[in-house]
Formats: sequence, C-alpha cells, structure tokens
Amino acid sequence: MPGAVNDTGLTILPIDIPHVITAAEPEPDTRDPFDRLLLAQCQVEGLQLVTIDRALVGHRLAFKF
Repeated sequence: MPGAVNDTGLTILPIDIPHVITAAEPEPDTRDPFDRLLLAQCQVEGLQLVTIDRALVGHRLAFKF
C-alpha cells in the first residue's frame, strides 16, 4: 500500500504535537474530534481540506470546488 500512495504523488501527513494543541479557527460546527484534527492540521500546515462532508465544506479551511 505505501508504494501505491507514493505512485500517486501524495504525501502522508503525520499527526504532530502542533496539530493536536491547535484549535481550528473558526471552531467547526462538528463535534467529531477527527474532523477538528484534520482542520487543525490544515491550519498549522497552511493547507486546505478537500472534503464533501457537509459538516466541513463551509469552513474557511475547506477547499471550495
């Protein structure tokens, strides 16, 4: 499986301490801790979250299609 990920050009982003201690701003409507972690990672790394999750698509850190 790691070879398949490498072949796509994608990079696995590890969860680091700054991701865990950061609260995504604005606070998302979802109470799902994994959703909050994904948004915090995006905020720390300067990325946008690509998602179709209705709870997250309106967030400022979500990629707009």
